[in-house]
Amino acid sequence: MKAILSLDLGTNTGWALRLPDGRVQHGCVSFALRPGEGEGKRFQKFRAFLGECKHRAGGELDFLIFEAKDFVRPNQVLSAQILFGLRGVMLGWCAAHGIEYDSKANNTIKKQIAGNGHASKEDVIAAVRARDEQFQYVTDHNEADALALLMIAEDMK
Repeated sequence: MKAILSLDLGTNTGWALRLPDGRVQHGCVSFALRPGEGEGKRFQKFRAFLGECKHRAGGELDFLIFEAKDFVRPNQVLSAQILFGLRGVMLGWCAAHGIEYDSKANNTIKKQIAGNGHASKEDVIAAVRARDEQFQYVTDHNEADALALLMIAEDMK
């Protein structure tokens, strides 16, 4: 079985990792800055997190999938800067490690998992829970999005 990492990028990044033995690890990790940390520290922490995921997978990640966001609302400039900074770090990291990647739009994720491209965050959480009993305790929408992406990636492969 191939090792797959899925990410819902943001300051609070949802992640899911299918290990080569089929087990799934998942959660949400914060890349918020502590007082006194410069903006570059966020991206340094993210790069270390990617390395940790690769290590958890036994040193080999076969595929990475992430939620594609290609629009910015005027009041979301800082969020967009963080998102696209994380995306740049991730794409460079994938290139450096020879890891294939793909992305899916938010409405595509919702449609494939919840059956409706305009599903709410709660609907996505419920759909992830319904699809696999091991995810019954997922409550964070970032984590649910990452698990949904993992399910989509598994369907693609």
